Order: sequence, then structure tokens, then C-alpha cells
Amino acid sequence: MKLFTRDRPRAGRSSIVAVPSAPPIHVGGIECDLANRRILRDGRQLHLTSVEFDLLAYLMLSAGRTYTREHLLIVVWGAEHVDLRTVDVTIGRLRKALNRDFYPDPIQSVRGQGYRFRADFEETHSRWILRAKKKRRLRGTL
Repeated sequence: MKLFTRDRPRAGRSSIVAVPSAPPIHVGGIECDLANRRILRDGRQLHLTSVEFDLLAYLMLSAGRTYTREHLLIVVWGAEHVDLRTVDVTIGRLRKALNRDFYPDPIQSVRGQGYRFRADFEETHSRWILRAKKKRRLRGTL
């Protein structure tokens, strides 16, 4: 099943457009609703730009796989003439939106290679939730 198609919006920038029948992706408290282009983190909707959404959706679709900056530029931005730092800046903004409440970071930087969505994120997220609940219980008893 093909989850993405290409579209050429204004200004020549390419974007990834979700196929309406695509099922949502659920990984460790993050839900990526491809059909409605919506991201939820533990039930709260995140407000992302279209490029941030496309980048996160692409990384989530193949969790654990590392992509180079060049590859992400071609797939998400559809251009080779964009500066490589554009990917770094967008990843930074995406991390800021995803990790606003001190959640564990699902995006991993792979030195000298690029970025990937952590394949073990489901497990990491579960451990983080258990620690947070334990801290709340301890605070309540003090």
C-alpha cells in the first residue's frame, strides 16, 4: 500500500501528500494521522508546519532506519539546491514541538550519517511514563 504521493505546490517546493485511506501510525504515545495530516502526542494535538509533519511522518514510517540529510532534502523538500542545514534546523524545531513537556526524544541524531526515528521509542516512552508516575506518587507521600 502506497502511503505518500508527490504534489508540487507553489514556489516549486515539493511536499508529501498523504493518501486518504492510510491508517494512522502509533509509536510510543505519538500518533501520526496521515489522512488528516495531524500529530498527537499522548492525546494532545501538536501544531506543526507542513514540512515538519512531512519529515516526522517519513521518519516514523520507517522507524530505526537512518536517513542522510541529502536524502531527507530530496524526499521532504523535493530539492537538491536547499542548504543541508535546513534539515538540522527543521529537526530542531520538530524536537522542540515533540519534547515540550520533557518527553523522551524520539528522533535520534546519528553522527556522520543523519537522523532516524528511534525503533526502541515505544519501550523508552513506556519506561518514561512509569518513572513519571512513580515520581508523582512519591511527591504525594512527602
